[in-house]
Amino acid sequence: MGQILDHYLFPNANNSAPGPPLSPNAVQQLIAHNVTVGLMIAEIWDARNLPFDLAWTSLDVNVTLGREEALALGSVNVEKLLGVEVE
Repeated sequence: MGQILDHYLFPNANNSAPGPPLSPNAVQQLIAHNVTVGLMIAEIWDARNLPFDLAWTSLDVNVTLGREEALALGSVNVEKLLGVEVE
């Protein structure tokens, strides 16, 4: 099971926790429950910022992700969730 998340997660004050460091964010909670997480891009031009979004996400989860795990959020995990077979 998995979830592809938008890399721009703007919390709504009415229905979300405050986020790090006061509470875990969505990525932390999903990974803690063994859910495969991927980051999506909404527009083609967002692809150029993906490395920065991955680094920001890694920092946002209190650096609990290793380098390989952070990179997988934008590559291997997305391929797996979309059912893409890479040769």
